[in-house]
Amino acid sequence: MVSTRSFLCLLFRLFYDNKRIVGFCIQMTMILFFTFIGVVSANKECITVEEWSDIKVSCQTSNLYKIFPILPKNVTTLDLSFSDIPVLGRLPKLPHLRTFEARRCGIKKIRKDAFQDTPAIETIELDRNQIKKIPDFLPATLSRLRKLSLSYNRIRRLDNSLSMLENLEILDLQGNKELKRTDENVFAKLKLKILAIDATGLSTLKGIEPLRDHLDVLSASNIHPFFSISQSFLEGFYLNDLTLDNDSINDLRFLRRVKSAYIYLNHNPIGSLRIISNFSSLSVTRGFFLKNCSLRSVNNEDLSRLTSVQELNLSENLIEYVQLEAFVNLKNLRTLDLSGNLLTNVPVAVKLLLPTASILISNNPLLCDCQSNWLMETNLRNKLKAQLDCAAVNGTRNELLYNSFQCSQPSFAVPAFYNSSDSCATCIVAAAPRAAIYFLCDGIVYGSTSKSIERRQPYLTQASFCGNCFEIECVASNFQGTIRQKLSTNLESHKSHMSDFKLTIVIIVSFIMLLLIISIVTYSYLKRKYTVNKGVLWLRVKTWNVNTNEPLIDNDDEYV
Repeated sequence: MVSTRSFLCLLFRLFYDNKRIVGFCIQMTMILFFTFIGVVSANKECITVEEWSDIKVSCQTSNLYKIFPILPKNVTTLDLSFSDIPVLGRLPKLPHLRTFEARRCGIKKIRKDAFQDTPAIETIELDRNQIKKIPDFLPATLSRLRKLSLSYNRIRRLDNSLSMLENLEILDLQGNKELKRTDENVFAKLKLKILAIDATGLSTLKGIEPLRDHLDVLSASNIHPFFSISQSFLEGFYLNDLTLDNDSINDLRFLRRVKSAYIYLNHNPIGSLRIISNFSSLSVTRGFFLKNCSLRSVNNEDLSRLTSVQELNLSENLIEYVQLEAFVNLKNLRTLDLSGNLLTNVPVAVKLLLPTASILISNNPLLCDCQSNWLMETNLRNKLKAQLDCAAVNGTRNELLYNSFQCSQPSFAVPAFYNSSDSCATCIVAAAPRAAIYFLCDGIVYGSTSKSIERRQPYLTQASFCGNCFEIECVASNFQGTIRQKLSTNLESHKSHMSDFKLTIVIIVSFIMLLLIISIVTYSYLKRKYTVNKGVLWLRVKTWNVNTNEPLIDNDDEYV
């Protein structure tokens, strides 16, 4: 048996005689050791998910090249989001890779050969990085690219670097606030179906004409106040979806030439739809969305050209009334959204759409009275798609429209009265629906100051009027009838006192007029009799012969 001392001596001699061999073995052992450590670390940073033929690898790393050796060759989706990759270099040879994602990686630069070894790639998503220029990809390596997403980067110019991606169908550039220029031929060779330029700095969209036969969806929201739309905008295009939300649009004349299944114009200060009625036609076949556009009414002719529309959204506007024939020509309408407006009752125009269309009418200050009884039908309530809340007197919505209401003509809850101390008349009227009250003062109609004192049926309304009248009468009416009541006051004695006062005024005025007439007559007489010149009175005297009765001299003698 070999002793421990002999074994150690043998081992020392072996190392001493074979220094090179032992050194090589130690080096290889260290390399294998650290390679193993690296693979284990990479595996901790990556997650591989296999779903049938799709293999998705998600990694979060600060060293891109460290994970390349452990990537499976048949990976189809590689997600490097939230990694630290300032420069995206050349990817390893991944012949089956179809989708590459690198969101929020701090990417500032992309090498030209980044995707040279990924010939099957179809989708590249590089959202929310710091890219300033669209990469000048090698077109031969991206012949199958269908989608390129560069949203929320710092791209400043859309140049012709994309022109070689002839199979590109989806281009997402939204959120690039520094993007302000587009080259005229940027879309010349492309066949884009979806283009998103929301929240960019573009003032206009040049060079879009080559996409006329291909573009299906255009999203250009939140570009105000710079984005200008000409009347020939999208002329000749037929889109499935056109979104121009929140673009400060107030002129709808460009719609005259637009053809789209869905048009979204939400959050624009449009104000009125009257201009649409002047169009010979308006090609909106599916949906027209005008949410929060400062609309105040819907008139008969406003929407007459939307003969094919199936969904109409007019919610969150300021609509107070809808005319009777506003929706008559909307034969295909299936959904109407009038929620969040200022309607006090469900318009008859809406009633005509039921039960074929679904109506959304919640969050309106509806007044509950007997005119709303038709809403009690269960099938109609289901079509209205909302709990119908009635507006209380103070503007809140805390009374539910569950039960029917009985109509009644106005009646005076208490006798009307007149307070001579402040010359004010007051009357309290009960009616359903609520009565309108006015006063007659000496036969002249005057409005009144009214307030509601009971919000449940029958509604009580108190009205007051102040003024000096010989006769005063309170009149209350609703569509059920009209009532009148003369107030019990001391107006007759007041009238007699006023008559005596008027007679005195007439006598005084007559006396003054008589004195004025006498003065005028007297002045005219004296003027003919005497000539007054600068304070000297001249008398004309003639001398006559007594015998012959003829003047002695030809000229009149004048004496002072």
